[in-house]
Amino acid sequence: MLCNLMCNLLQDSQTNAAMKTIQTKLENLITVVNKPPPPVVPVSSCKEQYEKYSSTRSQVYPLMFGSLKIPVYCHMGNFGCGNGGWTLAMKIDGGQTGFDFQETRLPTYWSTGFSKICLGMKIPGQPIKFLLVNKQAQSLHALIANGKYRATSLGVNKWKKLIGPQASLQVNRKREGFNTAVGHSGSAKTRIGIIGNDQKNCLTPDSRIGFGGAGRGDDSNTCRNDALNNASSDNGARKIKTMGYILVQ
Repeated sequence: MLCNLMCNLLQDSQTNAAMKTIQTKLENLITVVNKPPPPVVPVSSCKEQYEKYSSTRSQVYPLMFGSLKIPVYCHMGNFGCGNGGWTLAMKIDGGQTGFDFQETRLPTYWSTGFSKICLGMKIPGQPIKFLLVNKQAQSLHALIANGKYRATSLGVNKWKKLIGPQASLQVNRKREGFNTAVGHSGSAKTRIGIIGNDQKNCLTPDSRIGFGGAGRGDDSNTCRNDALNNASSDNGARKIKTMGYILVQ
């Protein structure tokens, strides 16, 4: 009888210990479940949004610019310039004058650093065509606002792909990159793009493909392909207005 009592006490003790263990585990589980999620740390670019939070949907995300949180549209994935998150820095209506109008600039224009630029042009009724430019800067403003010429070496054919098979440029001297303007007033120029001339110098260019364009051709259009109707234009006369998109990463 004493043995039975001792066995029962031992069994009760083991049961209580097991119950306490289960209770402790349940309490720990409840604590984990009820624990509030960590606060979302704001990011300052779509590239960070893509890499830090694995965001793959193209949509508006809140980005931080100093102490301000501003909604910015992020293009995610590879749509023609490589994978990742792309921050829209500028959208240009080719039918408007004045590349430097304030309303064309997004907050990202002033403060988003990058090592890649994705240039896009859209002709009405056609898909957007994109061109990748590898260029590092603290912001798009820092790259172009001072007017200093910064060359690229993409070549004529790549710039013409922004327009498509109807693109036209003069066949002789070319000048491409950022702030392509030359000294001669009234000549074709672009903030970002390529200009061409009918002579073996680039002093009086008459054709252009690019963003922030002005000069010969249609001076009222800031985002387009212009080429004169003469033998020096490799695909005839052109006055093609486009919507322009500048994204950075």
